Amino acid sequence: MKQICFALLVGLALASATIVPARAQSAVSLFGAAQHQEEVEGNLKAAISSYQKVIQKAGANRELAARAHYRTGQCHEKLGQREAAKSYENIVKNFADQRDLVAQARARLTALGAPTGGALTARRVIESGSSFGWGISLDGRYAAHARSYATDEGLIVTDLTSGEERRIASIPDKEGIYEATISPDGKWIVYGGQPNWGLGELRIVGMDGAGFRTIFKDGKGS
Repeated sequence: MKQICFALLVGLALASATIVPARAQSAVSLFGAAQHQEEVEGNLKAAISSYQKVIQKAGANRELAARAHYRTGQCHEKLGQREAAKSYENIVKNFADQRDLVAQARARLTALGAPTGGALTARRVIESGSSFGWGISLDGRYAAHARSYATDEGLIVTDLTSGEERRIASIPDKEGIYEATISPDGKWIVYGGQPNWGLGELRIVGMDGAGFRTIFKDGKGS
């Protein structure tokens, strides 16, 4: 009798040990199916429904739930629906531990012109007179600006989150840089240059410093 009871207990233990992973796997598999509906089939409405099921079944898997919310927002955006902002706001409010996804959600809210959530804070990112011609990236993370020619620093990109600065292009003697603008996709910087303090030029360079070229020179295209 004892052997039978022990066998039953072992069986129940094994069964309970496999139930949780099975449920978790079900949510993960469903997420993959939802991605297929979204990216391969282009069936966005069905994908939204599947992502909602993932959220319901994710349980303790907060990363998976947050990703499902984010993909739901992406689907709503593709459909041109305002509900997209609600999905991103949900991530900002309820998934603070998922920092990367929160940052992505805030970026999408900014792009949509919606409140990004959280308390407003103010901080100094420049000192008066040190930089000018600032251009902010669409996601609000980077700023391209000209550093005073007197310091020979040139075109600078500042990460507004970390405060880290990178010099993209230096200023040769007797040359100015002004009015930097970051492209909507965040890959390029367009800025004005004034060699020898003469007629201006319009230039473009990648955020990584590659692909530099002059678009207009002395008022003429090149």
